[in-house]
Amino acid sequence: MSKDTIFVEGAFVSRNQNAPDFIKCKVSYKVDDFIKFLNKHKNAAGYVNTDIKVSKEGKWYAQVDTWEPKSNESDFPF
Repeated sequence: MSKDTIFVEGAFVSRNQNAPDFIKCKVSYKVDDFIKFLNKHKNAAGYVNTDIKVSKEGKWYAQVDTWEPKSNESDFPF
């Protein structure tokens, strides 16, 4: 896993405090920038995994999840 924080370029996350509880956040995409970002950061299987987070100041943002299992780890702990 990379120790560097990779913020998602071309994706903008926000939360409307007046939205119903079932709407957690809104994500807007600047398509050309987002496509370039996806192509740059996709993994071997062609995915870019992201986490939607909230900063200490309350701002919502998207960060690339760079975790990868070790070659001897399985998806199940048993």
